[in-house]
Amino acid sequence: MARCPPNSVTGVNGWYPDGTGPGRLPGPTDTIRVNWGNNTVTLTNVAPNVSGFQLGLDESGHLVVQGGGSLTAVGSSADRVGNNPNAGVIGRLTVCTNGVVNSAAVMEVGASATGILTIDGGSCNFSNHLWVGGGAVGVSSGTIILTNGGVLNMLGVGGNGMIGLGTNNASSASGGIGTIKVSNGSTLNLFNIDASGKFIWPGSVLDVSRSGVVTIPGNRVAVMGNYTNAGRITACGGLGTVGIDYNNTNVGKTTIYAIAPVAPPRQSITGATASGGKVTLTYQTTAELLYHIESTPSLSPALWTTVAGTITNATGASVTFTLPTSGDQTFYRTVSP
Repeated sequence: MARCPPNSVTGVNGWYPDGTGPGRLPGPTDTIRVNWGNNTVTLTNVAPNVSGFQLGLDESGHLVVQGGGSLTAVGSSADRVGNNPNAGVIGRLTVCTNGVVNSAAVMEVGASATGILTIDGGSCNFSNHLWVGGGAVGVSSGTIILTNGGVLNMLGVGGNGMIGLGTNNASSASGGIGTIKVSNGSTLNLFNIDASGKFIWPGSVLDVSRSGVVTIPGNRVAVMGNYTNAGRITACGGLGTVGIDYNNTNVGKTTIYAIAPVAPPRQSITGATASGGKVTLTYQTTAELLYHIESTPSLSPALWTTVAGTITNATGASVTFTLPTSGDQTFYRTVSP
């Protein structure tokens, strides 16, 4: 894996020393490319502004923007994650917690190859349109994953700001497949969508789960309901129910969120130890569902109350909590939601 910190200028693992920015790094008239032998470039501080970026051009490439890292593309040509349809080419962009990516031009994820944008706690701000899976059938697959509090903002500068899955123009299908997954406290803030069914084309999907939300200005309840009824907006991978709210959760906006399945599988406490005035409990979970622990000092009568701090946004793995004890005895159980 080749690592290219922003201050790396020469050498086999560095940028070519011919950029127009400070220290001959890429500058505002340069387009950066991460595509040399499936390498990974890691950005850890604020980079000079560039004209644009292309990730996965002829060969696969991965740009990782770490915490404190920031990349701003100011040019007018499209920025692309997954650029060329060569066999096996994958372009990747990962934005970690406290990392930032800004794009002034049209943003394409899966332009003519596989493109994967992962916003893992970081933020992306797109001023123009966003096309996901906008290339031809069989060669284009675009995926955006928002997780761990990641945020994607569609800014709509100059009246732009449309988004399309399986299209590159918001008016006709490209043949490619676009997928967006918003989960685990993340937010997708939209600016505008096509109301006639051209926002998400057949085969593409927008999925919300585990406290992820999607917002859009204005009352779009009917429009979002149509996409939901068509199976193009789903919750919890299709297992849950899509919630649509206008002007309550977010004033002046329509909010889309996930409602977990009505009857979540029961899970048992699989481990319990007591020592030093504390009890340690382990219990299983089912992915996409909320669980918590309740306690009661007696079973006759039972007075179950939620134990503070035990709510889990489950991934399917077991979880463990250590709790203070009081009194001679306490009974515990797991509950969902």
